[in-house]
Amino acid sequence: MMLRIFCFLTSLYFLSGPGLYAQPYKSVLDGGHTSWSLRIASIETGNATHSIVGDTVIDDKPYKLLFHDFPNHTVQGFLREDMATGKVWYRSATGKSDELLVMDLSLKQGDSFNIGNPAIGKIYVDSIYTQDSRKHIRFNYVYAQTEKNTFKFTFIEGVGTSYGLAYKDPLYNYNQYLFCAFKDHNKIYGTPFNSMLFSGDCYSTLSIADVQKAASKDIFVYPDIDRNILRITIPGNDKIYPYRVVNTAGQIVLKGNCLPSIQQDIDIANLLPGTYLFYMVHNHKKIAIKRFAK
Repeated sequence: MMLRIFCFLTSLYFLSGPGLYAQPYKSVLDGGHTSWSLRIASIETGNATHSIVGDTVIDDKPYKLLFHDFPNHTVQGFLREDMATGKVWYRSATGKSDELLVMDLSLKQGDSFNIGNPAIGKIYVDSIYTQDSRKHIRFNYVYAQTEKNTFKFTFIEGVGTSYGLAYKDPLYNYNQYLFCAFKDHNKIYGTPFNSMLFSGDCYSTLSIADVQKAASKDIFVYPDIDRNILRITIPGNDKIYPYRVVNTAGQIVLKGNCLPSIQQDIDIANLLPGTYLFYMVHNHKKIAIKRFAK
């Protein structure tokens, strides 16, 4: 009788235990509009944005389209993930198209990982911990340091890595750092070194649908190149919107605030000839986006 009870309890454990009900890791790529604010070494202000803008299939595998707003303002790569193992792969849209493993939450302490930089070689997991209900796998590779803080390369469940997800793309030469991550324009993660080491704004990018909505708002941006001004009109509104003018290198060359309910002219006389992007910021979203040439 005791043997039967033991066998019954043992069977119940395996049927109801962690193997049957184990949940996958939180998704990095799914869950509405997803974007990351990053610091790229070649951008003085330290601000670039990567975002998921659609789906595709490559070699019979589902991928997400990864849009880079620097340097080309285009789909620069493709991402796919396996939530059961917490693995994420990246493929560049240019140059080599090999699939590259950029994240793996199944690693254990002491395991090695190829970060992709020949100058660094393999790095090793030095700790695994949970923070803000997210699994973190931290490596022994230090990528930034202050007098009081050391920042190590880390995988972050549901977010990505402290390098972003395109760090193996030769375009960036492994020199990018994550500022913040967003889901549906809500900030879900922010790195502590943003204010300590680098300057840069931490804003969510717009989805295609958001751009269409922004275009339908009563916010007008009109470049008058002959008079070297940008004319901004925000009728019937009591909000003050920060604005930015960005060059093709991703550098913020002008910034300030747009006042409500009045027509405002922004002096662009000191800008060099070239193409620029104007946008305003509201609730961590870029709105009233306008591209202009001088």
